[in-house]
Amino acid sequence: MKILQITPYYLPHTGGIERYVYNLSQYLISKGHTVDIATANVPESNTKETIDGTTIYRYPQLCTLMGNPIITNLSDLKRRLKDYDIIHIHGVYTYAALRTVLFLGKKHKQKVLLTHHGRVVYPNSPKNILAKIYERIVVRFILRRLDCTIVLSESDKEQFMSLGMPGDKINIIPNGIDTNAFVQPDAEVMTYFTEKYHLNRKKVILFLAVLSERKGIFDLLHAYALMQDEETVLLIVGNGPDKEKAKELSLELNLSETVTFAGKLPFIEILCAYARADTYVLPSYFEGMPTTVMEALVMGCPVVATSIPGVKDNFADEAVLVDPGNIRQLSDAIRKSLSETHEIDTNTLRRKYDAKKVFEKYSRIYT
Repeated sequence: MKILQITPYYLPHTGGIERYVYNLSQYLISKGHTVDIATANVPESNTKETIDGTTIYRYPQLCTLMGNPIITNLSDLKRRLKDYDIIHIHGVYTYAALRTVLFLGKKHKQKVLLTHHGRVVYPNSPKNILAKIYERIVVRFILRRLDCTIVLSESDKEQFMSLGMPGDKINIIPNGIDTNAFVQPDAEVMTYFTEKYHLNRKKVILFLAVLSERKGIFDLLHAYALMQDEETVLLIVGNGPDKEKAKELSLELNLSETVTFAGKLPFIEILCAYARADTYVLPSYFEGMPTTVMEALVMGCPVVATSIPGVKDNFADEAVLVDPGNIRQLSDAIRKSLSETHEIDTNTLRRKYDAKKVFEKYSRIYT
């Protein structure tokens, strides 16, 4: 089959969806399918290139709207749609999703499916009202033109059913990761990493995500400030739109001695971060099924996260969950996690989160 995956961003842009689409594409190619990618040209690269057997079409980004890339030159995308057996859209809130179903119209020979990577919630923002209006009008319109959808949890299924999509067209398939890639680094690499970020004889709290308000970076800094613990280090890995604001807040809270902004790290150092961390923290306001939580768990790192649908539905038994926006509760949970001994059955979790099992379900749906 010829399959086109439409995703808001793609590698080398970093994020869970980007890695997920890459891993799914590689699996499908291994099964003999032809897979192409249509995405925003962010960061700017060749408008057409082939990487690891996948042809990638990158379209110019005019701007972003509520984190969503508005892409141009879509006449090229419209022309290409007819060449595929299956159109697979990632993200129901994206501009590309809307334009794709408009291009295809009500009657189309291609099968069209969509993976919903989680609902949108904006903390304490009027954007929430806009998101609700968008769901009731645009998302409902998109769903009516799909052959089926894949969601990550029961609550996501309920959301789509409330927007008029029949339950028999909704498949619940949790995310997966390439568990074979997440192995303990050797001692020499770990020593280099520990010395590079001055982590010797310290308890390490790890945040690895896009630095943005919706990921809870400001809440984490305030929670860490409440701990007033010189024996800990907060290691912040990643970049994002609120990185400079986060650095400024760190200075305001007098945390510069114990907070490290490491920026974007190579994969081997990400493995070191998980292996060295005593607790991984993700205080997001909305998520689908975050890959970083799975990655931390299979590396044996305890997790503290917020009790939001995408997390609660999938990690209630594995992670300590707190209310989103509750700074005191988050601080107490981190402190408690650092003080306890954790026994994490990584072998069971590796089987549970193995991406190959997830992608086999996708393959059956395609067929």
